[in-house]
Parts: sequence; structure tokens; C-alpha cells
Amino acid sequence: MNFLARVHYMTPTMERDATVWQDVKFDDSGLTYTRDDRVIEAQTRRHEGLRGDVTQALEGEVLPIAKIPDGIAFKPGQESVYAGKGTFYALRYGPYLIGMNMTTDRTFELKRPDGVTEADELVTKTHISFAKPLKVGPRSTVVLWLGDAK
Repeated sequence: MNFLARVHYMTPTMERDATVWQDVKFDDSGLTYTRDDRVIEAQTRRHEGLRGDVTQALEGEVLPIAKIPDGIAFKPGQESVYAGKGTFYALRYGPYLIGMNMTTDRTFELKRPDGVTEADELVTKTHISFAKPLKVGPRSTVVLWLGDAK
């Protein structure tokens, strides 16, 4: 779990790709992964460490590993489609707030940003109030436009 997300943001007049922080809820396996010195292709053994003048700024960072399904062989450092799976993701990018519930049986609360009291929900095209906590049900995504909120 590195708590990062990739955003591809497009409007009629611009396009942006960004790597941004996201809040991730997950079932902890109790395992961790310590970042090594790979700097170019994290999922391969090909890297620029052999040059000697390029280093990985995050080397040594300890990251938690989400619970792997029972019966799946896994060791920290291995690539696996089951590693890094969150149960709930919350992401704020510009005037947007996104909540994604990846479970089949749990509901999560999408936290209201400070100073924001209402928003437009873009999927259902409804206006919502943050008077009560916003619940995100199983297998659902909420995309909010916060308008001019900072």
C-alpha cells in the first residue's frame, strides 16, 4: 500500500496526468515491504542503480501489505494482483472528491473536507448536503464536485 493514485484529468482546454496521495482503508496482513533502490521500473529488476549516480529517494520506506486471499502463495517483494488491494479509497483532486468502495459487504464514510457543506454528485446528478456523513455502499463509487471550495 503506497497510498498513491494516478489521475488523468481532462477538460476541453487542458490535460493533466498526476500522481497524488489518497486515503486507503485496507485489511492489514501484518506483512510489510521495504522499498529497495530500484528507481526506474519498480516491477522489474531493470533499474538505474547500476549507474551509481541515481538513487531512490524512498529507499528504506516501510509500507504495509494488504491481506492476501487465503490459499494464495505470497512473499513480500513478489508481484501479485492480490497485493495492494484496498477496501475503500478516498481521493481529493482539485474541485473533486472521489470515494470508491471495493467490498461486497461493507459501507464506508466519505469524510467531508474542511469548510465544505455541500456538493454535486456527478454520477447520480444530485446535489448533496454534508449535514450527515456521506455513506458509500458496497461496490459503489461516489464522485463529488465541490465547486469553488478550497
